[in-house]
Amino acid sequence: MSKSYPIWIDVSGDNYKQSKSFGSRDHVTMDIKVGSSRAYSNDLARVSIHMHEDADGNREFDLAVDGLIMRSGVQTADKKYYNRDPKHANLILQLKKNGYVS
Repeated sequence: MSKSYPIWIDVSGDNYKQSKSFGSRDHVTMDIKVGSSRAYSNDLARVSIHMHEDADGNREFDLAVDGLIMRSGVQTADKKYYNRDPKHANLILQLKKNGYVS
């Protein structure tokens, strides 16, 4: 008898092909589905985490749900961490997409 799971998560990373607990270097995307099993489920959300590193060694992390940045933070080169206002992060992302900032 097979088990059915009402929540199913497909995880894809930049350096792993299997679903499990893991670390990632640049980005991770999780497609979350709900329903009665893997075969009979519907898309609920896509959650992604991206990391960008600038020339000075500062790392920016963005957590997005369906493409909308919900949380953002920066780890400086000296390992200090700062949260950012997600409204500001979404504004910057839109400006970058439209070519207003690089």
